[in-house]
Amino acid sequence: MKSFISLTVLAVFVITLLPGCCTDPVNGESYMCLANISEEDEIALGQQYAPTFRAESGGAYPDPKLHAMLEDIVINKMAKKSHRAHLPWEFTILNTSEVNAFAVPGGQVFVTRGLLARLDNEAQFAQLMGHEIGHVSHRHSVRGQNRGVLLGVAVAAVGIATDQIFDPDEENIVRTVTLAGAGLASSLTFLKFSRDQEIQSDRRGIDYAFEAGYDPRESKKTFEMFREMKEASGHSENLITGLLSTHPLDSDRIDQIDEYIGEYLSLIHI
Repeated sequence: MKSFISLTVLAVFVITLLPGCCTDPVNGESYMCLANISEEDEIALGQQYAPTFRAESGGAYPDPKLHAMLEDIVINKMAKKSHRAHLPWEFTILNTSEVNAFAVPGGQVFVTRGLLARLDNEAQFAQLMGHEIGHVSHRHSVRGQNRGVLLGVAVAAVGIATDQIFDPDEENIVRTVTLAGAGLASSLTFLKFSRDQEIQSDRRGIDYAFEAGYDPRESKKTFEMFREMKEASGHSENLITGLLSTHPLDSDRIDQIDEYIGEYLSLIHI
């Protein structure tokens, strides 16, 4: 009887979450969301985690001149001309040999000195950073947060059904669901993206870099280089592990990049 009451109250709570509808700022696509995270919350989340990322990756790379030059490309030439130009964008070079690049909610963009050392030119850098800006523009990280909340609801449901989390009164059930969702969200699920989201961001990277004056054909060369690094590594623990953990590569994805570049170039008559 206690479990039945608990699950009934939980069902009511979940129903209050389900009607949420969020919108992709780039293409206007609507999608179901359990937690309609505001832009203010999104920015605050990024600002909360950014110091941790910096600290765990050796801090900022101590080269003010290089940082200023690359920041101009990332922030002024692309982010401030993106679909969410109004965000408080920030750029940081991380002082680690790991090969990686990522962005956190609200407009904090990171690249490692290890990745910079692998690139051939500014165009490749611009398109990789445009890719990260694309994740923020589409609010992909916010969708990740919603997945965390959904999993939190499921965890809470299992716990409540077995009478193992809290007493079955409404206040404690709501608290259980909230804490479970928040705990999963804080595990940085917002850095994990689906294959379709990665392809969306690949295209935004090409778009934003081209609008900044860079040759879109360099994008394919960059991802081919990553594939070669992956194949050479034998999937062992190495410098590219960080990149592959958040940016899974495959031949089909590279083919789609190539196809998009072809369409792009035909439209602009290059």
